[in-house]
Amino acid sequence: MLKVIELFAGIGSQTQALKDEQIEHEVIAISEIDKYAITSYEAMHGVANNLGNILDIKELPSCDLLTYSFPCQDISMAGRQAGISVGTRSGLLYEVTRLLLVAKAQGLLPKYLLLENVKNLVGKMYREDFKLFLQKLSELGYTNYWQVLNAKDYNLPQNRDRVFVVSILDSKEPYIFPTAVPLTTKLKDILEIEPDSKYFLTTEQIGYITNSNYAQNTRRIQKKDYCDTLCARDYKDPKCVEVGGRIRKITPKESFRLTGFKDESFERARKALNDTYYNGKDRSGSQLYKQAGNSIAVPVLRGIFRNLFCKGEI
Repeated sequence: MLKVIELFAGIGSQTQALKDEQIEHEVIAISEIDKYAITSYEAMHGVANNLGNILDIKELPSCDLLTYSFPCQDISMAGRQAGISVGTRSGLLYEVTRLLLVAKAQGLLPKYLLLENVKNLVGKMYREDFKLFLQKLSELGYTNYWQVLNAKDYNLPQNRDRVFVVSILDSKEPYIFPTAVPLTTKLKDILEIEPDSKYFLTTEQIGYITNSNYAQNTRRIQKKDYCDTLCARDYKDPKCVEVGGRIRKITPKESFRLTGFKDESFERARKALNDTYYNGKDRSGSQLYKQAGNSIAVPVLRGIFRNLFCKGEI
């Protein structure tokens, strides 16, 4: 059985992909500090052995697969551009290196590593930092394979470019990333039939968006077969769609669908958040938007894991 640790776990996109692919596995530990994400994770996947803040972790349990979608705030084009340095959120990547060095000294390096982050990680500004990180992994014995993959190339109607790095210890044969497939599921196909009236925009709100001098406002209305990239700040300014001549926000449930989660998982997360933090009242929308915006596209992960574990060799 594949033993898995999810660092920066969020709501467990990797776990969901492994379950969807029916790959026999056990998540032996996660690392997550956001209480809302932890609540959703456990509602969707069961109680987790949460190691807490990565800064406080001294060593990792023995595992086969270690995933680490470290914070992107300081390298994202929409973020602060503070870079990958000690003391920044994105600099937590080096904590992964620290833990791997400890694991090597113990003879417990994971066989497989999986990194996911924004495309800007391999852009001009951070390319050298990225190369140096890969070099550190190579020195530990890993062969690294990386590629930028877009969710809409894996039949998910969201334009989400992300870089993925698969690292294999003592790799015997090259890893091949999943092949793109046609987009047959369109944005209109994942929309709720009867969304709550609270998601429809007022005349004033519509006027603000359509007459705005800021492109980021006018672009909020989605007019293609796929949605623009979901992000954590969508709880403030959600993307919108026009249906039947009316403009409304994309709902939290639709945001989960646009990330590849099933409605059952969404409902579990929503109920857990409402019951835990809002006295059972339906006020978890902001957190659900954030969680979807921070998640990894599940269909992309499914393709990566399928190509990695299809032979059942753990």
